[in-house]
Amino acid sequence: MYETKTNLSLFNLKIQIRFEFATLIKSDNKTIMQMPQRKSFISITLLIVVFLFTVKFGFTQPKLASIFTDNMVLQQEARVAIWGWNEAGKTVNIKTSWNNQNYSAKANNEGKWKTFIQTPKAGGPFEINITNGNNISLKNILIGEVWILGGQSNMEMPM
Repeated sequence: MYETKTNLSLFNLKIQIRFEFATLIKSDNKTIMQMPQRKSFISITLLIVVFLFTVKFGFTQPKLASIFTDNMVLQQEARVAIWGWNEAGKTVNIKTSWNNQNYSAKANNEGKWKTFIQTPKAGGPFEINITNGNNISLKNILIGEVWILGGQSNMEMPM
């Protein structure tokens, strides 16, 4: 009997899969095939079912748009949009540390969600926790004035 072990990491779950392969044994010019034990076949089948269930029904982490990261700055005293993706029809909960208020958003049929949070006066650092059972924590968030400027170098204005 030939046996090999494979380690698999999926959604922070560590799974060890053991495969047993049939071996060929030659005896008196006859080839005899030795099959793996039935118990191993049942174990592998059960692991595959658990894997498919995990992929279909959960343990997926909500995803945020790429502009939402640790060390970001949000506009003070404003209603700020936060958006991302999740499983279609599932609810995402958002909790802000500056006022301990909970917000929620439900993903549409395409898995997109969006909600608005109210920001305080300038300050920080703060945290935002986004969860759907799995948690994303944004840390070191500062609240203040956010300015987006653009133009060309020849647009200087002397002061």
